[in-house]
Amino acid sequence: MQQYAGYISDVTRVWPVNGKFTPAQRELYTAVLNVQRSCISLCRESASLSLDKIHDIAERSLREQLDSIGFNTSGNAMRTLFPHHVGHHIGLSVHDCGGYSRQEMLRKGQCITIEPYDFLIPKQNRLINEC
Repeated sequence: MQQYAGYISDVTRVWPVNGKFTPAQRELYTAVLNVQRSCISLCRESASLSLDKIHDIAERSLREQLDSIGFNTSGNAMRTLFPHHVGHHIGLSVHDCGGYSRQEMLRKGQCITIEPYDFLIPKQNRLINEC
């Protein structure tokens, strides 16, 4: 966990254990990074979006990115690959903003996370280690 100015949040980073991405790992890393950057750009009051709407956009974008690099995302695959919400409010504790609905429009001054990572099945040989 990290703390800054009284706010606490979890921090997730991804890197290859041996220091160098394989081509498949680089593709996947880039795909998820593209989705994250896109979603972060939507985190402004003028976008008139809620965390739930950003989640919908993230899931759709992630499906498109994964399809483009050869993943089968048909059926319920996204429930396995992306089983969590794209983000949450943060505050004086990592998840302490339980009173805020993910359906409310984001407003200036709110602190949220955007974390669109994947859970991959190791047998696909495209696993990126999350630390």
